[in-house]
Amino acid sequence: MIKKIKIGDLQSPTLRLIERALSSDNYSNDECDYTSSQINGPPQRTWLAQNNDPVQDPMRNYASFQGTAAHAHMEDILKEVKEMDNALVEKRFKFTFKGLGLGDKKDIVFGGKPDIIVDGFLDDWKFVSPRSSSAKPDGKLKDDYISQARMNSWLAIKNGVPVHQANVIHWLRDWSVDNAFLNPTYPQEPLLAFSMEVGDLDEIEEEIRAKITLHEKARMGNPRKCTMEERWQNPPSYAVGKPSNKRARRVYPTLSEAQAELRAGEILTERTTDPTRCVVRGKTSWCGFTKFCPQCKGLGSNKSPFPPKKNK
Repeated sequence: MIKKIKIGDLQSPTLRLIERALSSDNYSNDECDYTSSQINGPPQRTWLAQNNDPVQDPMRNYASFQGTAAHAHMEDILKEVKEMDNALVEKRFKFTFKGLGLGDKKDIVFGGKPDIIVDGFLDDWKFVSPRSSSAKPDGKLKDDYISQARMNSWLAIKNGVPVHQANVIHWLRDWSVDNAFLNPTYPQEPLLAFSMEVGDLDEIEEEIRAKITLHEKARMGNPRKCTMEERWQNPPSYAVGKPSNKRARRVYPTLSEAQAELRAGEILTERTTDPTRCVVRGKTSWCGFTKFCPQCKGLGSNKSPFPPKKNK
């Protein structure tokens, strides 16, 4: 008899290995005080990490596990490509900022690890969902991805490695060729590429210094609150309609538009959205520090009398 068994109840060497892989964390910042990835994230997480360990959920590591596997396979393929034998793969570049620290340590070691550099072209890889905003036909690259790519380029140049173009490559997880054939708005290829010039090196350095200072202030106990963008939260919308109706007559993207179109006998209600990074689903959130974060206390659900329509 063939039985379908819950993963946790199955005795399997494969599952034991996967469980170990999802629970392990081999990341190292190579003795850097800050990295290009960290300073493009919320300073409040730096503050929370001073006295708290993030709440872990191995299942949330599944996506990064897939990315790690792809990285390893690409490194194996690279060994076979002779014309790229000068490639720098996941090399950690460092630069020391003298006197930038606000605590006892005045000199700050800043580092970054681009995925690959070949002949002046730097690539950063990101593994994202085909449903991500950047994968849409009019999608744009996230600002923190742009900043990270330029900061990694700046670090490479400071370490004597020339870079004249930075690329951010999106690998689309679970991309489907059938969906691409049937739906013209679905990403038509499993990879998306965003290319940019490195930009002015002095401006990049100024940005690095400013962001390190924000994280240093947070580390010293003075963090600013996370922005909506950092919390992965969409802006609110504004519904108008009669209170006796189950559905709003119309939903507007701005308060001014909703107020201008409000009719007699109608009410106006703000529809807020949950901060995806902060909301706990399962054992933890994508942030990992929601349990300890004062900004997340009282995190509630949408109380609008005109709830959004559910997909059938």
